[in-house]
Amino acid sequence: MKKIIRILACFILCWAALAEPVKAEADEPVMPVYYFQRPPYYMKLSNGKAGGFLVDITEMIFNQAGIPHQFVELPPKRILKEIEQNKFSCSIGWFKNSERETFALFSDVIYQSRPTIVVMRLSSMPLFPEKPTLDQVLKSSLALGIISGFSYGPVIDAAISSIKPTLYAISGDPENLLNMIYNERLDYVFMAPEEANYILRNDFSLK
Repeated sequence: MKKIIRILACFILCWAALAEPVKAEADEPVMPVYYFQRPPYYMKLSNGKAGGFLVDITEMIFNQAGIPHQFVELPPKRILKEIEQNKFSCSIGWFKNSERETFALFSDVIYQSRPTIVVMRLSSMPLFPEKPTLDQVLKSSLALGIISGFSYGPVIDAAISSIKPTLYAISGDPENLLNMIYNERLDYVFMAPEEANYILRNDFSLK
């Protein structure tokens, strides 16, 4: 808690339900691989197919293992329900926690993202010291935006649960959260720098 926000570790994991992988056979069912909109990790492309560099890594892993699969886009909360109810399924990019380990088996880490950052308007920055702590940000009067059903890692999740900041949960994606900050409907969000930089540099509709 005493460390600054920028050194909080964020891990991206591919995880699957409790089922052992097997060699592909002619009559083997197709493994659904669930994902949601979180560029540049995974996203739905204009041609309707899944894209993003973690999709590419996952594709390579399944192809090398000989496991038939199909990428399916769903909202985060729906993905968790599908994983819990359907033992022959998996999803990309989830933090490991004790609750999820009761119904899912996590793979080894396939990618480690850069440290989590806080994204906020410049006008809010004078409220904090140059290197604010997680506690200082969450205990401020500012409103935090999160994606419903999404984990921000055990440290941040636990701090949010303990401190209980003003919180707005949406069922959208990170782009929606940045739009809400831009339009002063939210004050800040936790994001990986890869996704924040991608959204801002690709001129998404922040209006």
